[in-house]
Amino acid sequence: MAGSDAIASSILRAADQVFRESGFERAEMRTIAQRAGIAVGTIYNYFPNKWGLFLKILYDKWDKVEQRVLALRADTGIDWRKRITGILEAQMGYVTENTPIWTEIEAMATSGQRLPAGGDPAVMRQVIDWLIGQVAEVLGESGRPEWKKPATRDRYALTLIASAGALARRHPKAGRENLTFLDSIIPA
Repeated sequence: MAGSDAIASSILRAADQVFRESGFERAEMRTIAQRAGIAVGTIYNYFPNKWGLFLKILYDKWDKVEQRVLALRADTGIDWRKRITGILEAQMGYVTENTPIWTEIEAMATSGQRLPAGGDPAVMRQVIDWLIGQVAEVLGESGRPEWKKPATRDRYALTLIASAGALARRHPKAGRENLTFLDSIIPA
């Protein structure tokens, strides 16, 4: 079993590199196998297809973002604005590290269509919707009258999430400046 775990880990490391470089759509199983030092068919002994491999990596990495966001949500010692900027910071860190992947998450979530190489847009929509929901809930906890309506909170949360993703892709080395800007557009 130890050898089996080592092979699976090798596949995941190689796939992570290839997906981060190329995104899901352009990633090739042949390239992943070469980087893992195995035959292409071996990948299918561990993962059903490229989408299954992609989801394993997505969920493993996204789990870290979720843990950070949930910890921020639970921290009653910080105000609502700091919770929101913390959530946006977690998202931007993910986007900066995984730009091709995030680009495809956004594209699939917003278009609702599968990429030619496959994939389920509903899964991608869940990632985006969860993040929007977290920000919207914090906005609702702020007590500000303009965010009493759920639709208003959701729109503002979507605006922040979309802006954070775009800033992280466009200015990946300006994390602090990106956060400062996002903080400046959140009403006091």
